Amino acid sequence: MLANLTQKISTLEHKDHLIIGAILRKNQTIKLNENKGGIMVNLAIVPDETIQEIQKYIDYLGTQNTVLHKIESETNEYKQYFQ
Repeated sequence: MLANLTQKISTLEHKDHLIIGAILRKNQTIKLNENKGGIMVNLAIVPDETIQEIQKYIDYLGTQNTVLHKIESETNEYKQYFQ
């Protein structure tokens, strides 16, 4: 599960990484390590509640993208009728 979560996080945009960072920072016990490549965290020691909150955010992004693509498709269909 954590490997899958890590994979999903790595494909997200920078702004989404910032939000996940904010989620991680809510818990003072989580140790964040920063280097030139970014901020690293050992997800194996992150509390389950925090993992669930990150997963919930990633699920929200997926739903948001699905809705956005549907709206774009409908918009393109309507454009065809009015051209």
